[in-house]
Amino acid sequence: MRRIAHYITLHQRYVLLFLPLQEKLGYRFKDVEHLRVALSHKSHANEGRRKDTPKEAFVKLHNERLEFLGDSVLGLAVTDLLMEAYPGADEGKLSRMRSILVKAATLAERARSIDLGSHLLLGKGERTTRGSDKESILSSSFEAVLGAAYLDGGFSAAHEIVKRLFAELLLLVGTDAVKHDTKTRLQEVVQARFRKSPVYKVVSEEGPDHEKTFEVMVSVGALKRYGKGRNKKEAEQAAAGFLLESLTEKIDAI
Repeated sequence: MRRIAHYITLHQRYVLLFLPLQEKLGYRFKDVEHLRVALSHKSHANEGRRKDTPKEAFVKLHNERLEFLGDSVLGLAVTDLLMEAYPGADEGKLSRMRSILVKAATLAERARSIDLGSHLLLGKGERTTRGSDKESILSSSFEAVLGAAYLDGGFSAAHEIVKRLFAELLLLVGTDAVKHDTKTRLQEVVQARFRKSPVYKVVSEEGPDHEKTFEVMVSVGALKRYGKGRNKKEAEQAAAGFLLESLTEKIDAI
């Protein structure tokens, strides 16, 4: 009976704690446990893990599986909204706009807009290092929340959250898509001026599989710049941006 009473008390506590977040999401979870798991970082689950907890049970205590699901849900929802908002856009432009909307920096910014970080359940180490404001944790947790919404209310629930939180960005991304696609801009500039293409190379990969950081080098002749990202594409975009900024100052080095 004590265990049941403890669970009810804990459940009620989470219901109250997560009410402000649900209001910002515009969605009320039928089962708040879905949301609790989505907000539970692996570091938090590790701290409360019993030695005899099997791996199959442990993976359900933190949000990595929901992040995996949410990544696909987000991609489909954003694609659907872009198709509706830009009926005349070709596949190339739609792809560029989607890459801007689903990249880690954008997701982290959306997470901050709803104060997601203050609701995250983190281990002591991550709390000490301000994990609640780390781009990688915010972006992956945002995806996990979408995965949780999908499980709780189906695709329509997750779709409505994306539509609500990305409404302004969906209007802006059409005009900024080419501007933000630094790889395309760099390619155009280098081809026009030097009749060659930038060369990209992955120089390092750090971190566990679920939270990797890639570093990419882009070079044009002797001029080189580096960029980091959660995946190769993000790192390439970052490196291209740095090279694009430096290009006019370093023409003689090419």
